[in-house]
Amino acid sequence: MLILLKDTKRFLLWLWIGFSIPILLLMLVQTISGKYAAIEGTAWAWMAVNLFPVLALLLGGAILNKYPGKLIQVFIFRIIWIFSFLYLLLLLMTLLGMTAGTANQSIEAYFQQSYKWLLPFQILLVATFFLLYFKKRAIFQANEKILKSHIEKKAKKNTSIQQQTAYEHLLSSDYDGLFESLRNHFKDNSSQDHNASIVIQSRYNEWKQKTDMNTIDPSDAQIDLNQIALSAVSLIERM
Repeated sequence: MLILLKDTKRFLLWLWIGFSIPILLLMLVQTISGKYAAIEGTAWAWMAVNLFPVLALLLGGAILNKYPGKLIQVFIFRIIWIFSFLYLLLLLMTLLGMTAGTANQSIEAYFQQSYKWLLPFQILLVATFFLLYFKKRAIFQANEKILKSHIEKKAKKNTSIQQQTAYEHLLSSDYDGLFESLRNHFKDNSSQDHNASIVIQSRYNEWKQKTDMNTIDPSDAQIDLNQIALSAVSLIERM
């Protein structure tokens, strides 16, 4: 299974925002109640270092929306999501655990000690998100071979004759035949699917024009074609 890179940004951003709000509120309440008396600067610097770098990368990636047509495998995205969840959970537990300090250790010393187990996780996440969302040739990116395998698995499921024909066109890169199949199926339908099929064909025609004129980088052309193919799969599933 494949997922668009732009969709992974949305899921991860909601995860980080979902944890960030209660963590920041907890820190604010503890600061107001005097838990960090005389060390407020240390406490909020700790929060900024451990929470904001990854959150800033995700927000920047969502706003810039670079390379939205890239695809990665779903199981890789799930690993990244779970790793992010575990880090945020560890951050929350660390914050809850340091509120009282210990008899032999002050809260400030606990803040400093917590960097030992939080920073390695965060450095790995920052590197992963940077390479994933800001590098042109992203890590974990699905290539055309993986995309073809994804389509073949879809085609092997219980499908109608029309769907099977459309998948055959797509697997053989016969996009003219594919769009003809989609038009024939949705021609009497003025729904969103009919409009979507027109949009996808327009995107393909634009892609073909660019590749014929050699005005697009081959790697970018493949990324665009991957996105067109994945959009076509979504339509075929609704035939």
